[in-house]
Amino acid sequence: MYLALKKVIKNFLAITSLCFFISCQSNNVISNEELLIEFRKSSEYLEYKKSQEYFSQALVVYRVEPLGIIISLSNSGEAKAFETYIANNTVYYLKKT
Repeated sequence: MYLALKKVIKNFLAITSLCFFISCQSNNVISNEELLIEFRKSSEYLEYKKSQEYFSQALVVYRVEPLGIIISLSNSGEAKAFETYIANNTVYYLKKT
């Protein structure tokens, strides 16, 4: 039951995020704040936050292409979750800066 509910929530978040990005992309308006808000709602971010692992505290900076916006993340765990989120839920790609 729990796993089925978790899967439904994950799919809902993915669909919601995708719809959000499609609507923003058609207007060519999305900011780094909006992208981070959607990321922090995602299952990838929630799994990272629930993790009991320790991650190295190092600032990781990405340029999200083709938007050209800069995203700064506070540690390697959050950066890995963001990479996975971008790959699974958007049409964007990342460049480390």
